[in-house]
Amino acid sequence: MKKLLIVALIVILTLVMVFAIGCKDKEVIPEGEYSIVSPDGAPAFALAIFAKDSMVSETLKVNPKIVSSTLIRAEAIKSDFAIVPANMASIIFNANEGYCMAAAVTNGNMFIVSNRQNTEFTLNDLKGHVLYSIGQGSVPAFIMLKTLTNAGIEIVENSETPVEGKVAVQYCADGQALLAKLKTATDTVYGNLAEPAVTSMVAKNIGFRVADLQTLWQASTSSDIKGFAQAVLIVKKEIAQNHPEVVDAVINAIKNSEEYIVEHAQESRDNIATIYPETTLPATMVAGIVRNCNVHVYRASENYEYINTTLQAAYSIKAQSVGGSVPAKDSGFYY
Repeated sequence: MKKLLIVALIVILTLVMVFAIGCKDKEVIPEGEYSIVSPDGAPAFALAIFAKDSMVSETLKVNPKIVSSTLIRAEAIKSDFAIVPANMASIIFNANEGYCMAAAVTNGNMFIVSNRQNTEFTLNDLKGHVLYSIGQGSVPAFIMLKTLTNAGIEIVENSETPVEGKVAVQYCADGQALLAKLKTATDTVYGNLAEPAVTSMVAKNIGFRVADLQTLWQASTSSDIKGFAQAVLIVKKEIAQNHPEVVDAVINAIKNSEEYIVEHAQESRDNIATIYPETTLPATMVAGIVRNCNVHVYRASENYEYINTTLQAAYSIKAQSVGGSVPAKDSGFYY
């Protein structure tokens, strides 16, 4: 009788363990309907896959929206997910608006251009010349400035007067204004310009692409990743806390589209245009432009140093550009 009781107990315990292990390993299926917004331009390519098909799976739908960059802050805090400049993500977090960073999504699409060909360019070549730049107060402009200071190069900001041994930096309202400077300059001048304007500039013989800012920054910081965290994916904290499977599904959907948007550049651009007809992306899109937009997903918590280095660069130049402080590693900012 005792033997039968022992055997029965063993069988019961075994079944309980099997059931417990089965429950533990059971995958939580992401489900529901969520919104995601991005500014127009390079970051919009991260939403191309959702524009193509908003059904991430049979149970999960992600509705994409694209707006002009001037509206992204207001739209971001009304959405479940949003792609925003990295420094804006820090500002939103520091303002306690209920979001955390899920991943870096675009990693720099900036190039040093010139009205003169220079096949052996180094940062020292900028000395004694004017460097025009778009995006004053933005992450790309901060990275440009920090790349120069990391190299020990002195900067004279808001000046179009060349200074021997230094780099005069003058900001332009947009890419068209910068290209106008290149076309009318009689001396050698340089620019800090973004794709897709760079490819268009070269095609129209307005100027030359002389260096990749992402490569220069990587060398400056000894990073394993080429580029800097330009635009990032943020998500409502309540979703990250209660439905991490949804966050992972959205991250993976964007990551899995990295090669697709390059190989199907025109289709991706056209998909963007279906949800945002006002897009400023060129009507004709090629793989090279999309590749240079540098859409690669790096999860925030797994790539803290990479993202933090970008934010620290912005903070070192203008503290308020990140909301007064860079969120700490254990602050809950990095999903």
